[in-house]
Amino acid sequence: MITTVDGLPDGVDGIRVSGMITRRDLETVVVPMLDRAAADHARLRVLALVEDGVDGIAPDAVWEDLAVGVRATSLVEGYAMVTDREPVRLAARVLAVLLPYSLRVFGSDDRERAVAWLTGLPRAGFAVDLDGTGGVAVVRVERPLRPADFDVLGRELDRWLTDHAELRGLVLTAPSTPGWESLPALVRHAGFVLEHHRRVRRLALAVDGLLPELAPVLAGPVLHPEIRRFHRANLDAAIAWARAEDPAPIGL
Repeated sequence: MITTVDGLPDGVDGIRVSGMITRRDLETVVVPMLDRAAADHARLRVLALVEDGVDGIAPDAVWEDLAVGVRATSLVEGYAMVTDREPVRLAARVLAVLLPYSLRVFGSDDRERAVAWLTGLPRAGFAVDLDGTGGVAVVRVERPLRPADFDVLGRELDRWLTDHAELRGLVLTAPSTPGWESLPALVRHAGFVLEHHRRVRRLALAVDGLLPELAPVLAGPVLHPEIRRFHRANLDAAIAWARAEDPAPIGL
């Protein structure tokens, strides 16, 4: 059985799991939660209270549970599981390495700490601004990259590429090399590059650090865009270079 948990802070959705999980539980509790997040273009922060008497999933709910799990990967931002069942705790820790969103396990006495962790997750940290006039997309990153970030970026670029042969410039700006939150994020990044790099003319990296400085040498020979690195403070110069028809050398 899955029921909702009331009395939680705004932005946190709670579910209580006990007994046998049925298809009706998924259709009446979990699916509407995902539908609401999709309609609001939001991502969920879920508190899951897993009781000791959980008996598993009913046979008619197995495929529904799988479909819900796949859909949740792009709609969940954080998942706090509260349980004392050691097999469940162990399985959750293994999944946490593979899932594209943050998952953390807490004991039954740590419910308030679980809620505090969910409310403290950073909401921002990734934004895409596509200039329809100049054909340049500016991506601002303030945290490690997540799989859903590439879904957002892909939607923006694909909307432009539907009516244009290429994107004139893609500009990435960050305080330092952002890295990836999880292995799925790294895999999704690689897939995004393979899908889109031949339709991007220039890639400007307005990022401080050693790795961005090496990027034109390491990635330039294998990727289609012309790549140039700028210091983060020179973001305006990076955007101008990416937008220019025939860019002249710009001081870095």
